[in-house]
Amino acid sequence: MDGLESTDSGTVVQTHEGAPATSRIDTKHDYLLVFEGDSSRIVMLPTLGEFVIGRDKSCHLMLVDHAISRRHAVITIGPQHVTVRDLESQNGTRLNGERVVGDQSMVSGDAIDLGSITMVLQRHRDSHIRRPIVDLVTFLQRGEEEIDRALRYHRPLSILSIAFTNRNTAPELSSIRDVFRMMDVVGRDGNSRLAVLMPETSREDASAAAKRLIEALGPESVRIGVAACPNHGCEPETLIASARAASRQAGPGEVMDVDGVMRVLEIGRHSIVLSDPAMLRCYDLLERLARSELPILIYGETGTGKEVAAAAVHEWSQRKGPFVAVNCAALAETLLESELFGHTRGAFTGATANKQGTLERAHGGTVFLDELGELSPAAQAKLLRVLETHQLTPVGATTEVDVDLRIVAATHRNLADAVAAGTFRQDLFFRLSGCTVMLPPLRDRPREIPLLAERFLRGSENAEPKVLSDDALHALLMYSWPGNVRELRNLMVYLAATVEGPTVEPIHLRERLGDGVRTTAGTATAPAAGDPARPTFRSIGDELRDLEITRMREALDAAGGNQTRAAALIQMPLRTFQGKAKQYKLTGRTRSED
Repeated sequence: MDGLESTDSGTVVQTHEGAPATSRIDTKHDYLLVFEGDSSRIVMLPTLGEFVIGRDKSCHLMLVDHAISRRHAVITIGPQHVTVRDLESQNGTRLNGERVVGDQSMVSGDAIDLGSITMVLQRHRDSHIRRPIVDLVTFLQRGEEEIDRALRYHRPLSILSIAFTNRNTAPELSSIRDVFRMMDVVGRDGNSRLAVLMPETSREDASAAAKRLIEALGPESVRIGVAACPNHGCEPETLIASARAASRQAGPGEVMDVDGVMRVLEIGRHSIVLSDPAMLRCYDLLERLARSELPILIYGETGTGKEVAAAAVHEWSQRKGPFVAVNCAALAETLLESELFGHTRGAFTGATANKQGTLERAHGGTVFLDELGELSPAAQAKLLRVLETHQLTPVGATTEVDVDLRIVAATHRNLADAVAAGTFRQDLFFRLSGCTVMLPPLRDRPREIPLLAERFLRGSENAEPKVLSDDALHALLMYSWPGNVRELRNLMVYLAATVEGPTVEPIHLRERLGDGVRTTAGTATAPAAGDPARPTFRSIGDELRDLEITRMREALDAAGGNQTRAAALIQMPLRTFQGKAKQYKLTGRTRSED
């Protein structure tokens, strides 16, 4: 028999025998407010699972209305979403007045109509604000959007990589929910790792949040790495890889910033900065190969540091002799054999005395042959004999000279293609290619660009210390770097000597980099020289910002650094001028300081 009850809130509840009705609302569960004729009732929904509605007694909610099918509709309650689906009923199901087709998501306040009966979904607060753990693809997509916004509006952004020390325990978001904000995005990065995207968050604030998480979970449960945009990259893949690397270096219960992952090698007069995973592994491989006496072939674009890598091999080896480098492309073909193997007096016109070749001078040490692919066929044959017999014959000589040396060769060309084309000896290629090391170009090592740029800026002699603004750093990260590390070093030395003031801005880079910005690996958007039909375009916001920086700097110079007079010169409110001067790191003083 039907009856009426009054809830504490004054809601009228109609109960039916066998129907899941209640007179009291459980604030921890979703529920339906069911309106039937002149009465209403509350029907609690399960925490998870399906909830079938119809006239049949087997349904979770049985409704008495001839317009309703025996099994009419089903509501599905998931961890994050509630959906409704019509079960091919005769009269259909409507959601907010529109016919339901397939699974349709619902939010609190949505109304479902079945025949003459209306049901309104009410969700408890925690159910509809619960943050999902997204998959890595979704995380990277959100990362692209947030990074673009952060760069466009000059806002901070950080990424955490949380490694759970117990690999058998899958991390659940419920354990870390209270530490992060609704705007933070949590993604699953493997079975025992989470990534957290934190917009509007500096690396210092992200580290503080990471420490709160460690306090909540226990010091032995996680290791956390922190990466920030643009300091450690401007792409989600770069930032998450950087944060991962930092978490691997952290101990249990520790938070590690990406800057702590940097490895600096002092090799002779060279200082090598390594942070990119590929480069770290390359140098680990070179260190292992250095213990052997095998020849090594290094592939890499111009400027990637092939000679430095060869010097590292020599430094780590047991060889006591000298390290000698020869650029085969810089020598004329007629002089190359003489330079490498030496010559005797009278061997050719101009040979007035015996000359010891590079290979002989490197006795007991290591020879670095850069641009090996430029060797002539005759020089290739002689080099192969040196590798096989440890003897060489100077040009014009009839006797051989014993040499004890190790050869490290390098090229930017594909020697396998040169072998196929008949311009490089196959037997020499096989002799050299047993130990091959590939050095990736700088554009594929974005984690190292900020580290190298700041190091080159600081290391420049006779120049005041300078720092890169966030926009300048972004411009460096988006450039394609055809000249690789050599080009970056030369640019930083130039900026250290020419930029006035303590901060390098994008306008200072344009003279050297132009508008060439990386779009795909190895390409740039800069137009061909002398092609007026191909203009380049930049964001109007960037154009206006650069103009503003230029005019403010010119006004400060004209006003002798007085911000009050400089603001008046360009008719900008003083408070606005002061705020922007601080943002752009422009030096100056107010009238009160005069």
